[in-house]
Amino acid sequence: MIGVFIIFVSCFEQKPYKEPEIVELPKEAFMIDNRGKEMWFHVKSVNLHRNSALIAIYNEDGYLLDRGRFVLLCYLGENQDHEFIGDLEKQIDYYDGYVIHFKKTNCHLKILRLSNNEKDTL
Repeated sequence: MIGVFIIFVSCFEQKPYKEPEIVELPKEAFMIDNRGKEMWFHVKSVNLHRNSALIAIYNEDGYLLDRGRFVLLCYLGENQDHEFIGDLEKQIDYYDGYVIHFKKTNCHLKILRLSNNEKDTL
């Protein structure tokens, strides 16, 4: 039984750690400071019809944290109007590693998978 366990564990190969690359922040990127944690957001394009945006997110040192098409999701109660993507620099509160949270609303931007055409644009 012990011999089988050792063979099973040794079959898994660990991927080597890859150091993230520092990139030059685009001129259009804006910084959001939330609770002392600075992050840079570069909004490449906004699709108002689909309520989505192509966004790249960098940490304060310029390391790319995430990039992709983010779609707006809202949890609305009674008598609440739907939120739309507008001035993201004023709407974004913070990024938690999974979603981009909005200020003063129950809305956030959730990342979707990039299409092959979009991968080259961000």
